[in-house]
Amino acid sequence: EPRPQPPTSMQPLLVVAGVLAIAGPFRTIDPRTARLHAVANRAIHRGRLDVATQVYQRCLQHESPHPDSYLLAALHHVRHRDWERARQTYREGNRVHPLEPKLLQGWGLLESRVGNMRRAQQLLRRCVTVDPRHGPVMRWQRFRAADHEHEESRV
Repeated sequence: EPRPQPPTSMQPLLVVAGVLAIAGPFRTIDPRTARLHAVANRAIHRGRLDVATQVYQRCLQHESPHPDSYLLAALHHVRHRDWERARQTYREGNRVHPLEPKLLQGWGLLESRVGNMRRAQQLLRRCVTVDPRHGPVMRWQRFRAADHEHEESRV
């Protein structure tokens, strides 16, 4: 299996839950998985969400699922407002790829979206520990406000 490339200053950008995010270390994606991602994307654009769900499930059954497969599958569940399935997908992705910042960031943003700010902050802090380039998310107003509320509750 190809080894991950070290991060460079020219990291690809991803849109995660409507947020521009810096991708983690470059990992090559096998052609089969890339084709499946493209099939799922076409299915979504054609309104065939059931097909996209099945394709993402196939991606995750691969012997070594790519982190992007977990991210795309989780975001697909978020589109359906299926928070628990999205959370399970992020959790499984994190078990397989514990140092993947885009999975940690996506999971943290999911938790913030559903109101679990403490868990969101834990995940996002872990993400920033793994890859400091994800730090700007922690400066968003909602996370600063949650930090402020947490500090006040400790007094």
